[in-house]
Amino acid sequence: MTLFQKARRTDSRLRLALLGPAGSGKTFTALRIAHGLIGPDQRQAKLARNQNSSKQSLRESDQRFAVIDTEHASSNLYADEINPDGGTFDFDVLDLAAMPGAGKYSVEKYLAAIRAAAEAEYPVLILDSLSHAWAGEGGLLDFVHERTIRSKTKNSFAGWRDATPLHNRLIEAILSYPGHVIATLRTKVQWVVEQDAKGQSVPRKVGLQPIQREGLDYEFTVVADVDPETHTMVVTKTRCAALVDRSFPKAGADVADVLTAWLDGAEAPPYDVETFKEDCEGEGFEWDEVVWYVNDVQGKSPSELNAAQLTTLIDRLRATESRDRFLAAVKGLRDRFRRTFFARMGQLEAFQDQDRRVLVRLWYEADSIREVPLARILHGDRGLDWLRSTTAAELREAVKETFESVEVEAMDLA
Repeated sequence: MTLFQKARRTDSRLRLALLGPAGSGKTFTALRIAHGLIGPDQRQAKLARNQNSSKQSLRESDQRFAVIDTEHASSNLYADEINPDGGTFDFDVLDLAAMPGAGKYSVEKYLAAIRAAAEAEYPVLILDSLSHAWAGEGGLLDFVHERTIRSKTKNSFAGWRDATPLHNRLIEAILSYPGHVIATLRTKVQWVVEQDAKGQSVPRKVGLQPIQREGLDYEFTVVADVDPETHTMVVTKTRCAALVDRSFPKAGADVADVLTAWLDGAEAPPYDVETFKEDCEGEGFEWDEVVWYVNDVQGKSPSELNAAQLTTLIDRLRATESRDRFLAAVKGLRDRFRRTFFARMGQLEAFQDQDRRVLVRLWYEADSIREVPLARILHGDRGLDWLRSTTAAELREAVKETFESVEVEAMDLA
């Protein structure tokens, strides 16, 4: 009889680390992802319990996640707040500083809090933040300092000799937790000077190394940085193939859905052009504009791109700066059409500027060129290519046809 058994991903639990400086949005991102990990089935169970208060088979902790708060109970500010992914945030919180015991943020307190959450069977536990176990009041650095001061040699070796097993116990408690764990870690901050779109020098805050013992981040399944400017979650290390090199502006249920599918053992479906189209339209982009933009930037249509390229493209389109570039590019194309149209109409001396504008509306039956689909501007019977190559005689005939088709008296083009 073999001691080995078939590996199953369904036996795994998420260990997610969110890194970023203060104010980057780590707590809010953690709450949104945790809410998504609970899943609709759990939220439905909570609703059923509320409708039948006498039913006691559902544990209260089954419908909520837990937060171990070391940020002066700041997570309480989000209680009952609207979640952008739907519903409101509903969770239980433990203020670690107010918890009985020596050391405001001692490892022993962390261990006791994690143990209490496990006993209550919370499906998701947020540690906000894990940095205090290292550099907070009563954390490991304080622990080592106290041991060093009390030692005869005043050497820190004795302090680290006791601190390392304590640190290892904390890691083991996180890894063995019977549910998902999301830990936030503060990063050291540095200011860099960059040039903005106008060429002016502006300062920007960037996060560096996480405030914790070196190498701790390798214990997590997924590690991501949260950008302090855009609150975008950038995945830097992961064992989930569907998250490799991806970024998520204001991450939430979208990340939770990918992780849940992966942890449940389901193979993520390939990201195809139909899904890409749905995501683009869900972000408010017009599909014909996206097709033109992709052709212009990539030299290929979306249907010719592979899953990785489409995934990278939708992530970029979702980013604020890329969205602005996209809109500027679309506007530029419409402006090029308008300039070309006016230049070609200039060959017909009878036309005034206002007549040209009227003619555009008649051609496309739209009040503004902005309402005309880019597919018609580019490839229509009288699109940009047609305007560039048409002769004056052909232009006159097109103008007559346009006015006649809408029963408007044609101008004297003689």
